[in-house]
Amino acid sequence: MSMKNKKFYAYKVNDESKIVANWGECKKIVEGVKGARYKSFDSIEKARKWLDEGAFYTSKKIDLQNEKDKLDKKAIYFDSGTGRNGSVEISVTDYEGIPLLFKAVSEGRVTKYGTMILDKDKSNNFGELAALFIALKVAKKLHFKKICGDSKLVIDYWSKGLVSKKKQTDSQLMQLIKRVSRMREEFENKGGKIERIKGSVNPADIGFHRD
Repeated sequence: MSMKNKKFYAYKVNDESKIVANWGECKKIVEGVKGARYKSFDSIEKARKWLDEGAFYTSKKIDLQNEKDKLDKKAIYFDSGTGRNGSVEISVTDYEGIPLLFKAVSEGRVTKYGTMILDKDKSNNFGELAALFIALKVAKKLHFKKICGDSKLVIDYWSKGLVSKKKQTDSQLMQLIKRVSRMREEFENKGGKIERIKGSVNPADIGFHRD
């Protein structure tokens, strides 16, 4: 097959994205997987660009941009995800995605990407709570009045002191929940607001594919 007629197939399944050179290989990965996104391209450059932009189809890409345009430019954003070494990594940024975590964390704990990596035994939900804890500290220091994240569990429950009996046996988690719930109460009593946004538009998104 000549290069000008060659097809490249890009796919995104959960946290995995890849470009392959034949449909059969792509089909094995995406077939029957809910939420899988895939598309063919006539050049590998176009395929990479599609993945870098989020692997959205045209209408979804427009919707995504509309959601991004609605974000508060004066807010702090937080997120957690699987990091570069397999551990949970947390991020706190401004609207532009510029790291702010260093404003409340000692220099030795901050990575060259402006994030922080937690201990191996910590879950992603613990990471979301830790990220909100740092965001609250940054907000107090820099006088921000709004914090946004995409974790329903942390924003709607844990940061309000609401936790299941099963989780109450985790002493480290409970200690952090108590600290965050007190800080949130203080933050909101002074006019602050914590708001949940979609993960797809979160400026603090860790991004599994980053270098």
